[in-house]
Parts: sequence; C-alpha cells; structure tokens
Amino acid sequence: MRFDGGKGVCFAQIINLIPPHTRYIETHLGGGAVMRNKKASTEQIGIDINPSVIQKWEKSEDSLCKLINDDAISALQKLKLDSETVIYADPPYHPLTRRRRKVYKHDYSLNDHIMLLDFVLSIPSKVIISGYYSDLYSDKLKYWNVHKFKAKTHTDVREEYIWYNFEKPKKLHDYKYVGNNFRERERIRRKRERIIKNLMSMPIVEVNAILSTLKENVDPIIEN
Repeated sequence: MRFDGGKGVCFAQIINLIPPHTRYIETHLGGGAVMRNKKASTEQIGIDINPSVIQKWEKSEDSLCKLINDDAISALQKLKLDSETVIYADPPYHPLTRRRRKVYKHDYSLNDHIMLLDFVLSIPSKVIISGYYSDLYSDKLKYWNVHKFKAKTHTDVREEYIWYNFEKPKKLHDYKYVGNNFRERERIRRKRERIIKNLMSMPIVEVNAILSTLKENVDPIIEN
C-alpha cells in the first residue's frame, strides 16, 4: 500500500528510535510502513480517518492490528494511554512545507496541526511524530528530542524531522534495522551472521562460556 507522505523508504529511521513497549499505535496509518516492518508488540492499533485505508488493511494479510476508522485525537481520547504505549503520528505535512498544494484526501488545516500537537503534549505515552521542519513544530516541540535525515520524495530530496518526547533509547523494541543507512545496516547484518555462524560451529560448552562472559561484562553496560 502506497500513500503520499508514506514512510516506505525511511521506516528504518523510525523503528530505530522505538523503545521496548507493550502497545503500539499509529494515528495516521495510511500504508503503515512502520507498522508492517517493525516487530509486532503485544497490542497494535492502527488509526485512520479515511475509510478506504481501513478497508484496504482489513483485506490485507499484513493486518495484524486493531483498526479504528476515526480522526487521531478522537480515537486516542477513547483509549487508556500510559507510559508503556508508543504512539507514532505521521500527520499530513504542514501546508507551508509542501512542494504541492493538494496532496491528501483528508488534509490538515493549520488549526488541526495545533490541536494535534497540543494533544500529544498532554498525554503520558511515548510519542514519535514526523514531518518537515516548520516554526510551529519547532516551537511547540522545543523540549523534545529531534532526529533528522535526508529522504527522497517524488520530486527531490528533503530533510525529514522526527520529534520524540523521550530519551534516545539504549534498548530498542526491534534491532533488525540498526544502522544509519542501507550500507551500514548491511555491514551490521553481515557481522551478526558471522558471529552466529561461528557460535553454531563451536561445542555447546564453549558457546555457553562465551554467553556467560558476555552476560557478566556486557549486561552492566546495557543496564546503564
């Protein structure tokens, strides 16, 4: 499923910021590139105001989540939100940041952006929100962390911003896409495969000895 503003080419950048959690919510589901590619959590919820999006997901084999046909704020207000919940919001791009004027069937006005930002600032959940730079987002989310990266669009290369209201995690929910770009991810993947291959060729006692040493020496670092 492809949609304007979808994250089909940069979902890894977002997944690499998602900490361990029990419930995951996408508020502007669309093609759901992040939802489809991340490791599933105990509970997953996809929200979209467009009924045709929900219908496509209901027919899709990828649909491993509860689907809600509603606007983001209304749907979230009906859920019990807590610190174990991670919310990813990918609203329509701010009108002043776009190359094209008409993009979305269900668009956002300036006031819609303000209401969404005010709402996510008021909840206890871990929130990730993506878009292009704008003074509005920079001001409203000035105390949040920011991750920036270049992404190819239909017409050129733009700088995507990801704002998140928690510290950059030392532990991730999903490690499949660790790395800043494809080349780095491939290097890490090959290194992991070599390590596993070497371990699999050893006697089990040697494997357990290595795992025990890793636990003694690496666990304290991870915990800190």
